[in-house]
Amino acid sequence: MITSLRLIDFRCFEAVALDLEHRCVFFTGANAQGKTSLLEAIAVASRLGSPRASRQSQIVREGKDGSGVAIQTEQGLFKAVYQDRKFELSQDGAPCKKKDYLENSPRIVWMENRDLELIRGTGERRRRFLDTIGAQMSPLYARSLRDYTKALRSRNALLKDGRSHDGNFQAFTELVVRHGEFLITTRQKIIHDLLPYIEESHHTIAASKETFSISYRPSSLNLAQDLEERVERDRLMKQTLIGAHRDDFSVLVDNRVASDFASEGQQRTLAIALRLAQGRLLESQPHSEVVYLVDDVFGELDEQRRQALMQAFPKTAQTILTTTQIHWGEVDAQVFELKDGKIV
Repeated sequence: MITSLRLIDFRCFEAVALDLEHRCVFFTGANAQGKTSLLEAIAVASRLGSPRASRQSQIVREGKDGSGVAIQTEQGLFKAVYQDRKFELSQDGAPCKKKDYLENSPRIVWMENRDLELIRGTGERRRRFLDTIGAQMSPLYARSLRDYTKALRSRNALLKDGRSHDGNFQAFTELVVRHGEFLITTRQKIIHDLLPYIEESHHTIAASKETFSISYRPSSLNLAQDLEERVERDRLMKQTLIGAHRDDFSVLVDNRVASDFASEGQQRTLAIALRLAQGRLLESQPHSEVVYLVDDVFGELDEQRRQALMQAFPKTAQTILTTTQIHWGEVDAQVFELKDGKIV
């Protein structure tokens, strides 16, 4: 459980110091007050990455050279200072490496309205969903994903420059195959392990008798062979057309593709079930503390589903939420209100 949040020059905030005394915490207030930025700060302090930013530099308050975030948990004090395009990390005041920091810091589940794209968006969004789970479960997955991305970028650069006959091309192809096969195998296992949690979460929220399934859809069944056979096509298109970066997974409701046949309410419920299942799977890992960061999803749900969602969050996990108002039922929580960019 996170018991305190400290930040300096983060997004719109000059400085914030909060003591969190409950497993359920709400940040309330009108739009554009900084509620989501507080959730983002917790995500950065926990996993050294923002679900909202494409570049780390975006977290730094305008006009400042760096930013700092810190969280106190049962595992210790985690502090991350971002400056000169890199993080300086410490745990309990002692400098530490990124690997050790991420191994000990909380795992997070980020939930937002854009999660609807998990059902009806592009494959990139769904791949990122699986990669977020894999990277939090295993440092080996995170390293393999990084190495795959680098090798793919290098292979594509040679294809684009017309140098695919370069001696390095085969070496990069072999790296794409090695790391790609590992990613694909691990993603398939994640899908398999997620399914019972998705079913349970979906039933809790929707209380329906709908049946659904989720399955991994690889772009290749034999990556090494297919890359070799399709190299001329890659040369023509100047990019690698198959691999882990082109895979996807499908969600079916009553044996029909959810993105095409499910109503928006059904799609939204499925997206929430995916996120809840993500948390349950992370919680099942040894020594994993999970924090749910829930950004203003209640406005799209009716009162019954709001209450069902609140009941669906595991009591063993901490849930930190944003909303414009919580006048929709009894809530046992600690509440902070934001007004004019300040916590009042």
